Amino acid sequence: VASAADANTPAPSIEFPYIGEITAADLNIRSGPGTNYYSCGKISNPARIIVVGEKFSWSQILPPPGSFSWIFKQYVTPDPNKSDVGTVNTDNVRVYAGADDRQPIMSDSVQVTLNKGQKVRFIGQPVGDYYKIIPPEGATLWLSTQYVKFLRKADEIDMKIPETAIAERAASTASSSTASNAKPSVMMDQVAPDKRFLEKY
Repeated sequence: VASAADANTPAPSIEFPYIGEITAADLNIRSGPGTNYYSCGKISNPARIIVVGEKFSWSQILPPPGSFSWIFKQYVTPDPNKSDVGTVNTDNVRVYAGADDRQPIMSDSVQVTLNKGQKVRFIGQPVGDYYKIIPPEGATLWLSTQYVKFLRKADEIDMKIPETAIAERAASTASSSTASNAKPSVMMDQVAPDKRFLEKY
């Protein structure tokens, strides 16, 4: 018979990263941990995602296939030999979470910052002052934890699946061989459009 002490014992904490299964239909994937952050698309059961962290009641996930980000054009130098690859040409360049129904200038959630020499992969043609890119290493998105069912702990091979899937969807070139060993940091900065214009200079 369980005692009162047993009833109050918290369940073992889940180790990150892990494979989760979506349990709802048309669940919003958001740019940050809350409904005040904009939607970056939807996902439905029984899709699987990789959860790398948690904040409040929100799960931080690797961007699923179809996700994209924005980066200022002037901070990226296109590769003359590979039309879909660019190199960041300065430090502390912000990458913003992208959404199909939101203009780049209004996409104000910072996913990660990149430094000089890091590579990005383009998706299609530039939009105004921005390149649309595959979310780089360290970029994450968020969704409500209550609709995520734990399946199993993720391993190194699992961690490479989303990036490869996105690359195959966006371009027919070979996927990057860069290792994904760095643990993504929690990025929740939001930059207002009026400050974005100043950032360019």
